[in-house]
Amino acid sequence: MYGIKTLSAAVIAACMLAACGGGGGGDTPNNEPTGGSQTGGGTGTGGGTDGGTGGGTGGNAQPGDAIKGVWTGTTTSQVGPRALIWDTTTVALENGRSLTMTSEFYTSTTTNAPERNLIGGVVVGQGTAANGSYSFENGRDFPFEDVTPEWRERPASLSASYTSQNTLNGSITSPETPVRNFTSNYAPRYNGAASLGDLDNVFNNPSQRSIQGFFYTANPNGGSIRTEVQLVVGTDGTLSSRAAAPSCQVSGSLTPRTDMRVFDANLTFGAGNCPYPSGTTLTGAAFLKSTVATTRNAQPVENRFHLVAANAGQTQATVFAQVLLADAPQQ
Repeated sequence: MYGIKTLSAAVIAACMLAACGGGGGGDTPNNEPTGGSQTGGGTGTGGGTDGGTGGGTGGNAQPGDAIKGVWTGTTTSQVGPRALIWDTTTVALENGRSLTMTSEFYTSTTTNAPERNLIGGVVVGQGTAANGSYSFENGRDFPFEDVTPEWRERPASLSASYTSQNTLNGSITSPETPVRNFTSNYAPRYNGAASLGDLDNVFNNPSQRSIQGFFYTANPNGGSIRTEVQLVVGTDGTLSSRAAAPSCQVSGSLTPRTDMRVFDANLTFGAGNCPYPSGTTLTGAAFLKSTVATTRNAQPVENRFHLVAANAGQTQATVFAQVLLADAPQQ
């Protein structure tokens, strides 16, 4: 199914929307840090099992800074007879740039847990936030799952209302696709400063400091391209991949932010079977997010690693999501 990410006024919204999984309101798992206070509100659509990340890196106020922070909630859409619901997380950075991610897809007629935690897509955009309104017209929609034959990569716009560090509600529209409406709340679990030590209990292979997961990118023919990678995070935040070519090679860095429990992410694809050509560089944010229970994992998985990024021209975007064996997408 489909998902969305959104970049606004300096917004990259990585939305794990469609067919990923619906979720409830953002919660703060017991073993997840709540951090200190934060001044920036964030943008995010959709309800989920996690709070979002908020705040920027500081400096003079810029258009869009009013929504800085992380937000979680739900995104809904009516597709024919189906009412679709997605878990959503948005990370809003400087100048209105945000990342909105959705996952755990449900329908309104189903209360069963989803089979797996998957990523639905991403919408990226650049907008402004002021006087309780946030919007952009020049976004890009990167769906990772099929919802309708027309639901493919295409332009996107976003219009929302917000109250600082409280709520962010609105809609996302793209040509020939159903309107997606979202409601979200500011997530205080991401208040405070990030630290590379926050990742110590996340690694699938602690001795190698590697995280097993998939890069999700939009397939022009519908659905997603999923590229399996063992992402290695050095003690200094350096990013690399563990397996040798022809597996996808990546490089880059994670830089802890001081204003929220989020990492600034810089990612460059190299040789091997990567979703984008060698030398492609994407920037965005990495953060920990809890998943909902699935039919394959009865208990929610807390602190799962996610990275959402896009290029400067908003023509390329990806989500890296840590997976457990039971949640691995079928290739």
